[in-house]
Amino acid sequence: MRISREPAILALSIWLILTGLFSLVGGGFRGGSILLGARAILAGVLLLLASRPFGRGSLGRILLALFLIGIGLMSLVGGSGLGILVGLLALAAGILLIWPHWRVFTSALGWLLLAIYLILIGLMFVLGLSFSGIDVIVGILALAAGVLILIDR
Repeated sequence: MRISREPAILALSIWLILTGLFSLVGGGFRGGSILLGARAILAGVLLLLASRPFGRGSLGRILLALFLIGIGLMSLVGGSGLGILVGLLALAAGILLIWPHWRVFTSALGWLLLAIYLILIGLMFVLGLSFSGIDVIVGILALAAGVLILIDR
């Protein structure tokens, strides 16, 4: 087991872990949305800077970065008008992270869980998907994806 040293992956992992924990404990603490919003923007910017054009999965990573920046802005400034756009970015990023590399996920379970998380979040924003226990499912997916990506699994 080794912890990733890539700053973009560390920022993404920490955001996922905090998002999962806050979702599971019912919102976290006062100022939690500011912390999550700032962390999401940081992770998004770092992912954009680390993305190699035309590299493997680069479009999925770029869309993931744009999703993070959008969700961060929504948390910080309350931009509910961004909801559909952020949802579409999440859906596209999730699909693109899974589609071309689905066989890779046998050794990268964290990225598979992240892709499922993104698709679920996208469906929640775009279609208004909601059912009993969805917050727990989303929280567990985010937490598990964050931990597994952090330890490079």
